[in-house]
Amino acid sequence: MQITPVKGSEDSYGNDYNAVDVPIGRSNIIPKKLKFNLNAFRNLNCLKIFAIPSENIIDIALLKPSLQKICVHNTTITSINQVLLCDDVHKDTSIDVPSTEDVSLLKRSSPSGNNSSSSLIKTSITTNRTWHNITELDFTSNLLTQIDESIRTVPQIRILSLEQNRLRNIKNLAELPHLQALNLSINLIADCSDWHLELGNLVTLNLSQNKLKCIRGLRKLLSLVNLDISCNLIDDLEEVDNVASLPLLETLRLTGNPLASSVDYRPRVLSRFHDRASEIVLDSEKGTQQELDTALVLSAILISQLKQKSHQ
Repeated sequence: MQITPVKGSEDSYGNDYNAVDVPIGRSNIIPKKLKFNLNAFRNLNCLKIFAIPSENIIDIALLKPSLQKICVHNTTITSINQVLLCDDVHKDTSIDVPSTEDVSLLKRSSPSGNNSSSSLIKTSITTNRTWHNITELDFTSNLLTQIDESIRTVPQIRILSLEQNRLRNIKNLAELPHLQALNLSINLIADCSDWHLELGNLVTLNLSQNKLKCIRGLRKLLSLVNLDISCNLIDDLEEVDNVASLPLLETLRLTGNPLASSVDYRPRVLSRFHDRASEIVLDSEKGTQQELDTALVLSAILISQLKQKSHQ
């Protein structure tokens, strides 16, 4: 895979977003002010941008036929459109991403056809904005505050990493049918209500180091296999029931939550999975025989209590 890194400040500056104003060595070259024209890299597969303002990147749209992955780290961008639409002056994403039928119609249509010219123009513009081959985006360590509509210009994306940003919620992901892995760790998310409406086919979800206390909004993510909700604010064992019913869940990370410091934490959590307890990898470890035996007893007690409540 061909990879081109576009880099500003040295790694020693860490997360100091103003460090790119520092000249390189003894020169008067300031990375933050350098322009990078990508016209010569039309066969590029992976583009990495580090500590460089997105407005300094020129002709990124020329990479659309070949680019499969974009990584953007340690920048001051607050919206994804600053990268995916950095060649677009107005960053307008109000036009829907065209369906396969729309694209086929556009290809078949001729100037003398009966189709609406305005409709064809809209489809043409949006088709030109679409990144048809992008399967992975990594926007770790930026200042993102939202997932804007420009994310719809990467309809084939499978892996999306938005780790260490300033996100409080998610949106505009419902039209990404191929999305399988989503990393939202180290953000400001305190609510995950009805996330199944946005993440229908997700397999892996990382929500570690956020502000979640309730995870009821994850209970309908039926395709989920791997879930990391470590280092949040979950203190109620009953919250585990919201994910214990997920039919495909195999790995669960809860360490770092108040719940994880309670007595018999592991067998109590495993008991909520009932007859699937032995299949679950909890905090990177499967249950020991002793934990599973205890979980079995606790599970029987729980089922008995539920039956008694149903008859009252």
